[in-house]
Amino acid sequence: MSFERNTDAPPIVYKSLNTVLSESVHGFLAGATYGAAWGAVTPFPPPGSTNTVGMTMPLRPFSSLHAITSNALIFGSVVGVYNLSMKCMELARRKEDGFNSLFGLGAMAGYIQFISKTEERIVRHNRVVGWGLLGMIGYANLVAPFFGGGN
Repeated sequence: MSFERNTDAPPIVYKSLNTVLSESVHGFLAGATYGAAWGAVTPFPPPGSTNTVGMTMPLRPFSSLHAITSNALIFGSVVGVYNLSMKCMELARRKEDGFNSLFGLGAMAGYIQFISKTEERIVRHNRVVGWGLLGMIGYANLVAPFFGGGN
């Protein structure tokens, strides 16, 4: 019994933009789940809050629902940007290797640097991502089924 790598198998290549987008949505949802879990137990107040207790002493776990949504939107969008940039590079190069991940990390680092310059930017980011998410959910459940958005 040999445990050698099978070199006859074709490499995994994302052949369509739909696959890239579905991987990005999956990354967003996974990141949002991790962010919500982090936000539930984090001892820090969310961006834009006027809660001064968290500045001087840690908040209790599960004490702020706003922290859950804020962290979910931040983590979700960061992981979504990473997946989108990595999978787009993979689609363009038709190759799955570490360079795609490095490109994704660079795009993610730039995104984090862009949104975290000021607290006001983080708050605006969360509002834009939240409204976009609500719009997509509304479209998928209200518009598409009745007006031919699906197949």
